[in-house]
Amino acid sequence: MIPARTAALPIFPLVSTALPGDRLPLQVFEARFRDLLHDCMKAPDGPWFGAVLIARGSEVGGGDERTDVGVRAHIDRQLAVGPRLFHLRCTAGARFRVRDWLDDDPYPRAEIEPWPDSPVDAAAVRRAAAELTGEITALHGLLARVAERQARPAPPRPRFDDLPADPGDLIYDLARRVGIGAADRFKLLCAPDPLTRAQVLAEAVDTAQDVARFHLLDH
Repeated sequence: MIPARTAALPIFPLVSTALPGDRLPLQVFEARFRDLLHDCMKAPDGPWFGAVLIARGSEVGGGDERTDVGVRAHIDRQLAVGPRLFHLRCTAGARFRVRDWLDDDPYPRAEIEPWPDSPVDAAAVRRAAAELTGEITALHGLLARVAERQARPAPPRPRFDDLPADPGDLIYDLARRVGIGAADRFKLLCAPDPLTRAQVLAEAVDTAQDVARFHLLDH
């Protein structure tokens, strides 16, 4: 659980949006992030850091502009590949808002506040999820036809027999089964509640269907 206010949470800016529940494979090679890793592994409450999207810039070198919404991430495993290179396996947890950016010395840090979902009707979320599974299945059918036309292997058929019961996690889990773009992933993360999140995902799936249909047109 995220405290009401967390002082100096280490922050790892990324070029992609991490959603709660995502697996995050990371490489650490810059000196500032080796310091971050070292401090995280010594933290008394466990190896946690924050992951936020870079709005402008890159992951290497600093000087980036960052969004003020992110997720806490837990370091599940670290592997030293060399004296200055580490491979991390992490899991994204609950989202947060940045209350205040702190000095980047020795690495990016921020004070955060939790951002829980606004209350919604769980049954309505499940109905929205059921509609989404149908649209995702239809999208898979279109993508399979596109792949056949282009003489490529068809994408794996999505499965929905292992969806989480918690309505807060349900739409995030469905989003992982669809290859949506970076902008849509960030919209999902910023949706105030699961029903709004379902609407964002439905729009992204609808756009993907339109793109697939375009590729099936005879030119």
